[in-house]
Amino acid sequence: MGDWSNNTLRAALSAFTHKMNDATFSIVEISTLTGEASVSIRKGKKIISFDYNIVLKWQCILADSDGQQISKVEGKYELPEVANDTE
Repeated sequence: MGDWSNNTLRAALSAFTHKMNDATFSIVEISTLTGEASVSIRKGKKIISFDYNIVLKWQCILADSDGQQISKVEGKYELPEVANDTE
């Protein structure tokens, strides 16, 4: 499950973009993706567990009505504990 979940997370995060009005937010780099995922069967039920540390670099570009870039903001976002047992 580890390879599948790593590849799936990388693909989903790398493709993420959100456009709102004249601003476009996107993930530009996955700096860190460490952790593990597993599936087990207990008492006939599938139990999925995962625990990841993710660090992303992002950017938000503001454009005018002609599509020309007005400004750009960049930053880093850390998700220190992405796990099935945390909210």
